[in-house]
Amino acid sequence: LAQEKTEDKGEFSGNLLLNYQKYLRDNRIGANTRVYKENTASVDAWLFMQYRRNGYNFIMRFDGFNNSPLLDPQDAYTDHGIGFWQASKQLNNLNITVGSFYDQFGTGAIFRAYEQRQLGIDYSIQGIRLIYDINPNWRIKAFSGNQKGNKNSDTRFGYTPQVISGINLDGTTGIGSGSKFGTLNIGASAVNRNIDRSTMQELVAVLETYARNDQFAPKYNVYAFNGYFNYNVGNFSIGGEANFKTPEAIVNMDNKL
Repeated sequence: LAQEKTEDKGEFSGNLLLNYQKYLRDNRIGANTRVYKENTASVDAWLFMQYRRNGYNFIMRFDGFNNSPLLDPQDAYTDHGIGFWQASKQLNNLNITVGSFYDQFGTGAIFRAYEQRQLGIDYSIQGIRLIYDINPNWRIKAFSGNQKGNKNSDTRFGYTPQVISGINLDGTTGIGSGSKFGTLNIGASAVNRNIDRSTMQELVAVLETYARNDQFAPKYNVYAFNGYFNYNVGNFSIGGEANFKTPEAIVNMDNKL
């Protein structure tokens, strides 16, 4: 009875990370950065809160930036808001997540949504993700959403208009009849990114200014596929991954599509 009462109340947890920087100019090296003259200090804060109850999991992270140099060391960024939110439910072998999430397929070469907050990196996906455990050794994932950030990189709270979707299957199997032969982990993934109409119109407008020989027809969709493995036996491990991506319009080192 006491255990049922505890589960009914749920569980709340959280943490707070504060980063304070004080700027002291070093005249011996000729430091003359304008932003550090105007702003003598900066504060970055991340308040993470999580509530669990009856298989439901709710997460919210409040991000605060006050004269922050994380986005651009030569500038000061100030803004506050919800930087991450998530609601998920475990239904037997199926996990349903909506909101923000981090994940990666394989080594992350074709898809990796991750965070390194003290370097100013946050590439979360906002959308929906399904994870189904086929059995204790095999799992399938599928998601669709928008990645955090925007083309101007002037905010930490927006999401790109391009839609990213993907599916991943991986699992682990023993080699032979005994554990002495080791274990093999294998997987495969497919990812699609769809360019929105507004971005496509901008691409076309730029390409129309090029010489005819440099013009091409950009595609709305880019696809990426991979297959990977990792074999472990005793203290020995070997792995590999193969990736393939269809053509897409990117900016090269000459700032040209």
